[in-house]
This record gives sequence, C-alpha cells and structure tokens, in this order.
Amino acid sequence: MNKFFICFFSICLCVSAFAQNNVGIGTPTPNPGAVLDLTSTSQGFLAPRTKVALVASPVTGLVIFDTDTNCYVFYNGAAWQNLCSPHLPPQHLAFNDSVYFNANGSLFVIDSGGNHILFSPQSAWLTTGNAGTTAGANFLGTTDAQDLVVKSNNSEVLRATQSGAVGINTPVPDPTSILDITSTTRGVLFPALTSAQRDAIVGPAVGLTIYDTDLNVHQFWNGTCWVNVGQTVCSFTYSTTQSQTSGCLFKSNFGSVSDTLTVSLVSGTPSPVILSAAGVPAGVLVSFSNNYLTPTATSVMTFTALPSAPNGTYTVTVLAMSGSTVQTLTYTLIVYDLTPQLSSIDTTISLAAAQSGGVVATTTITIGNNSGCVTTGATASLSTTINPSNPGLLVSFGNSNLSVPGSTTMSITANCALQGTYQITITSQIGSSVSTATYTITILGPAPIHISANTQNVNLYTLAGSPACAVNDTFIVDAGVTVGSNSSAQTAAGAAMETGNFPAGSKVVIINNGNIIGAGGTGGNCSGYGGTVLGGACAQVNGSQGGNALWINTANVTVSNVGVIASGGGGGGAGAALGITACTVDVRPGTGGGGGAGSMGGLGGTDGGGSYPCNPGNNGTVAAGGAGGATCQIGPCTQLFFTFGPYNAGQGGTGGALGQPGNTGGTANSLIGGTGVCAQGNGGLPGYAIVGNGNSPNVSGVAVVGPTLP
Repeated sequence: MNKFFICFFSICLCVSAFAQNNVGIGTPTPNPGAVLDLTSTSQGFLAPRTKVALVASPVTGLVIFDTDTNCYVFYNGAAWQNLCSPHLPPQHLAFNDSVYFNANGSLFVIDSGGNHILFSPQSAWLTTGNAGTTAGANFLGTTDAQDLVVKSNNSEVLRATQSGAVGINTPVPDPTSILDITSTTRGVLFPALTSAQRDAIVGPAVGLTIYDTDLNVHQFWNGTCWVNVGQTVCSFTYSTTQSQTSGCLFKSNFGSVSDTLTVSLVSGTPSPVILSAAGVPAGVLVSFSNNYLTPTATSVMTFTALPSAPNGTYTVTVLAMSGSTVQTLTYTLIVYDLTPQLSSIDTTISLAAAQSGGVVATTTITIGNNSGCVTTGATASLSTTINPSNPGLLVSFGNSNLSVPGSTTMSITANCALQGTYQITITSQIGSSVSTATYTITILGPAPIHISANTQNVNLYTLAGSPACAVNDTFIVDAGVTVGSNSSAQTAAGAAMETGNFPAGSKVVIINNGNIIGAGGTGGNCSGYGGTVLGGACAQVNGSQGGNALWINTANVTVSNVGVIASGGGGGGAGAALGITACTVDVRPGTGGGGGAGSMGGLGGTDGGGSYPCNPGNNGTVAAGGAGGATCQIGPCTQLFFTFGPYNAGQGGTGGALGQPGNTGGTANSLIGGTGVCAQGNGGLPGYAIVGNGNSPNVSGVAVVGPTLP
C-alpha cells in the first residue's frame, strides 16, 4: 500500500494536469490544442509494440508499432494501414489538393484542410524508376484479393488474376491456362534463331521452344536433342530417293511434269519428314501429293507451267527435313516452248519492186525441238502482224496450221507498198503457249530526182516514170538551173512546172534551189491598120496575161523554196490609133505594147502592117518587160492657108516585170478634127506563181514572186 502511494505521488510530480483536460509530460505548460503534450529534447515516444494479429477488436484510429513490419500502423475502421509506405487512396485527393516534391525526391500533399501527407521515394513506384528496393518487400501489385490490371491508352492490355493466371488482351483468362493470349489479327512470335545460335544455348530446359531460321521449322528441346514439333525421338535415320532427276516442262495448256519421291526408314522410330523445293523459277508452280509424311512413304512432286514462265534450264533443290536433319535431292527442270526459227530474218527491196506486185521475199519457218526436249502431236497456229501498217504488204504461209515439229514457207507479196521499214511479227500459238519471231523488210524509197539543166514545161509525174502506186518522191531544182515555159497559156501544160496527177496517198516534195519562172505575156498589137477611117479595123490591142510558174494537181505537196518561183509579167497594151480628117484622110495606128518579163520573154505587139505600118513593141526578157513601140505621126499639113499638126498616135505600154501586170498603152494626140480609130489597150495581168487547184501545198522558204491561186 505504501508503494502504491509512493508511485502515484511520483507520477503526480512528473505530470502536470490542467483544468482544460490536457496533460503535459516533460512540460509544465502543455499545448492547449493537444490532449497530451510529450516534450523532450533527448528522448522519444515508444508506442505499444505488438503484432496486429494479436490486437482483438481494434477501434478506429488505434495506433501500434507492428513488430512484423517494423512500422507504425493504424486501424482505419476496416483494415490496418501501414504508415511507413502509405498510399493515397483516390478519396484522399481533391481538386484543390497541392502536390509537391522535396529535393530528396519525397512526395508530399497538402490537402484542402492544410494537412501534410509525406511519401518517401520508396513508398511508391515512380515513373522514372525506383532505387533502394528490396525484392519481396517492394513489389508492384495488390495486397488484397484483387486482380492486377495494366492499361495502355486507357485500354486494358494485361491482367494478372488473384488466382495466378495472366491474360493478354483478355480480362478473363481461361481458368485452365496459366497464360491466355487472345487476338483475331496477330499471332505469337517465338524467338527466331539460326541452328548455330540454337546450339549455343547452354543447358536448355526441357520443352524450350524456338523457331529455326535455317530449317524454317519450330523445334523444342526434349531433354536430349532438338526435335521438330511433332517429332518424338532423336534416334531416327531415313533416306530419300527420286524416280527421275530431270524433266521437260512444255508451256502449253499449263503443261506439267512429275517426279516420285520416296522417303524410307533406315533405323530408329519413324518421325515425320517435311518436303519442300527451292530454286523453282517464277511462273512455275510446285506441289506435293503429300509433303508431311512418315517413312516409309512416297510423294509425287509436280511442276506446272504458267504461260508467263521464262524459258530456260533450272536446278531445283528438293529438301527432305526431319528435325535438324536435312537431306537434299537435285532435279533439273527444263522450261520451254516451241519458238519459230526463221531461215532469214530480214530483206531490203527497192520501191519499184514493192510496187510492181508479186512475191518479193520468202523465209522458211521451222518449229522443232530446239530445247532438246521431245514434243510430238502438237499443232502450231501461225499468224502475223505488220508494224507500221502497210496495205501494200501481204504475208502468207504455205501451211498456217503446222504440225510440230515441222517447217513451212512464209511469203511476202508487195503491191503498191509504201517505202519504209516494217516489222513482221510471226506468232505461233500451241494451246495456251504463245511464242513469236520477227522478220524485218525494208522498202527503199527512190533517190531524189534532180533537175540539173535548163528545161521547159516539166511534168513531175512523167519525170518520176508515171508510177501506178502511191510514192514519196522528192524533186530538186539544182542551183543555177531555170525551169521555164514556152507558153503563157493558162493550163497545166503551159506552166513552167506541173506536178501531174500522182496516185492517191502520194507525197511530193519540191526543193527549188534554182528558178521556176512562167512565160511573159504578149504585148498588144498595133491598132487601126489598113483602110480608111470608115474601113479600118481594130486588132488585139490589150496585152495578154503572163504565164504560170508552178501548177499543183496533187495533194500532199510540200514546196521548199530557196531560189526564185515567179510568174510571167503581163504584156503591155497597144497605143491608141489616130485618124485625121481635117487635113487629109489619113489613119495612123498606135504602136505595139511591150512583152512581159518571163523565162521566155513575151513578144512585143506587131506593127499593124498594111498601108500605114507603125512601130512594134519590144520583146520582154527574164530581167524586165519590153518597152512599147515608139509613136507614129501625121502631118503637119496645110488646108485653107492653115497648117495643122503634126499629130501623134498612142505609144505602146511597157510589159510587166516578173509577177507584175503590163502597162496600159498611151492615148493619141489630135487637136482639130482628130478622131481615134481604136482606143489604147490595157496591160495584161501577171500569171500565177503557184496554182494550187484546191490542193493547198505547204510552201516554205523565200517568198514567191507574183500572185498565187489556192
């Protein structure tokens, strides 16, 4: 009893109790806001040390030091909460809470009530990684009976269930599976290793599975050796043979060739053998009647040709694989069709031969076993195409349905064929197989036709030999050469040069390096010749039209003018005649007009003749028109003591220059009693430099002299 009072008295000496119902230990003035104020600078607070499992019926807020976790824990009304690694439940964070990081990486939150909640780096998994962790003590996961879910882009990609199963792309892993991977678009990719990398694995676990990239097969370690999936034992020896080592694959009607492969058991327990083929050319299909077989068994390997398969000889490697053992066989595959062979592949003929008609070239077509493979019983259908098209060429065969092997003759017939180079493609079709050969025929055009000497009234069609078929001809007037005319008639024959009528489809090129000049027009004749005033007559007093240079009668004409293309000048008109009655009865004709300029200068007008001749006009030249004749006079005469005259008849007009009209004749001169018997003549028109006749030639180069007529 005495001891109790002594202890109680001692406690009273150390503890100060105040009327505000708070207690201070180590301080006489406990903080008024604390029910218990423990104050010390050298000691700490020691809470009850026990295990949470030993605390029966804990009340909310109860705090102990848990000796299992060596940490303070408190009871939150539902479970014990570890204070050393606190987490922040979502309900503890509000919109207006503030989150901070200390310099040491610790995280603390100041909630809306001003409370500080501290999180050390070890109390949470950081996105930048954690340090100082202890396996088992620190982990990513749950401590209650809940699944662990991993999301990406807010979509679940992985779930570890509380039962220990893992599901990828499925929230409900199959209960019988430890790992359930679900996808409808993707598969599982095993590690891909070469055989050497596989063999470098140290101590492989039984069931370890890889994909062998050398053998293109999945394999697993059975505890003794690497075996293919489906193989059961390591000790297995087999042999592979073939019925033949080569074959001819004809590309007709999807032709095929086969080889029988036999896989035999030599020793051990039979295991599946996988057959495949490498080195098969594009356009050839390979198939096996059975490519996964257990010895002893056979498989038929069949090659089928598509029409696109390239011809050639190919080495195909047949692979027979079982586990890590690979046996190979070699098969020689000859892919071929029957290409036409030509005894000659080209020819050159002249245009004359091509236009004369008849067979101009032949070649022998042979379709045989040029590949070394034997083919019989086939029929080749022959046809041709010509590029570019030439209606004048015709190709025919002695036999257009040729039995193979066999030969026939191809004939080329030409009739009015145009010049040029033509490719004749011979097509041979045997079933679905099509092969071709090419024959070239060149038709030489004629050499340019030169006009190298002066000439007149040239007809190009006649100069080309009057061809019956369309031609492509070029005509060249050489430098210094003049093509003229001896007539100013307004006809094709009167022109210096006419194309003539070439056959339809012809092309004519005229290159003029010289001169193409029409004839000059004739001057007007002297007028009023012979007889009296009452009996006189008026002859031709007007100058005539000049001649034409180039007359086009053919379509598709091209003219390249480097020299001179000129029409003849018109003839000059005759001068007016003069009649006098006041003096004596007398008539004087006007003088003749000058001839127009031309390749053949126009003739001057005549002198009139008769009782009173007068002066004729001068002839024209290539350089200029001729001058008109000089005037004639009457008088002077005396009548009744009066003298009259002299009086002049009209002077002839000058002929026109190349491409120009002639000049009008002069008037008569009579003052008293004078009467003109005939009026002066008009100058003639020039001819045409080019008369197109509606063919619209293409003219280039130096401008032509004189008018043109479309």
